[in-house]
Order: sequence, then structure tokens, then C-alpha cells
Amino acid sequence: TAYDLYLQARALFLARSDLAESDSLLQQALDQDSNFAKAWELRAAVNSLMDEYNASALGAEELDRRSADYAQRALALDPKSSLALAALAKVRGSAGRSLRETADYVSIVADLERAIDIDPHNISAINWLGITLALRGDNERALTEFQRCVAVDPTFGPCMENEIDNLWVLGRA
Repeated sequence: TAYDLYLQARALFLARSDLAESDSLLQQALDQDSNFAKAWELRAAVNSLMDEYNASALGAEELDRRSADYAQRALALDPKSSLALAALAKVRGSAGRSLRETADYVSIVADLERAIDIDPHNISAINWLGITLALRGDNERALTEFQRCVAVDPTFGPCMENEIDNLWVLGRA
């Protein structure tokens, strides 16, 4: 079923493993149910990571465009889609970091915080907020976010890795 495909894709996304397969599973789920908001939001998040993890031959701009399109589809179905809001913020942040666009980090942080307010267990949004704060030089607050993320899900590798990296930057590792 579409939900089973979604769960398989979600597991790959959380593990940051075979994101291309995750995207393919989500496409199959959406072929079965084009109104499956959770699949659209997850597809947005998956595509937002594909360039970073070298999981696609497509360029960063095309992946960002797809991620934004999928996030907008999710938001049209569910205006309170936390992961879609976070993916849109992540895309803007990635474009800014790669100098493809000028990034408004104040609004990016605000959008990530809004996504977390909607779903306090959105570990991707918490992680991306921590990354954004660290890139802005606010490593103390970034550490707080990574620690919050690990508290929400102690098995989520990206937050554990980012917490350790941030502790190193702060001279505490």
C-alpha cells in the first residue's frame, strides 16, 4: 500500500541511506495516492538532502526546485505540515550556503522554529535548526538544539554526529 511504501522510504530517509530509493518509493506511494500529504512532505525532505549525500545525478538547483514543489504540494494538502515547512527552510539555507542565492537566515531560523512548534518531535527540523545556528556562529544555541534532538530520538545519527562536531568546535570534545 501507499503507507507501506512511505514507511520504507521514511526508514531510508532517517538512516540517510539510499535516498534515491527512498524517493522512488515515495513516487510509487504517490502514484497510488496523490493526496498523501505525508509522502509529499517526506519527498520534499528527501530531495533537500540528495545533493548533500550525492544521491542524484541532478544538480542542486533542480533538487531544490523539486523539494520546494513537493513541499508546496504537501502544504496545499496540510497547511500545518511541519516537515514541509522545514524542508522549504532547509532548501533556502542550502542555496545560501552554496552561494546560489542570498539567504535570509533570520527567516530560515523562524521557519524552522515554526516547524518545531507545530511538531516538537520533528527531528529533521531540530537538526536543521542546529546546523543553521552553527553556521551563523551561534554554537551554544546550536548545541542546545542538537541535544534536544538527541533527547527526542537518541538513535538519530545526524543529530548525534552534529552534537559531537559542535562540542568539538566549542572545545568540549
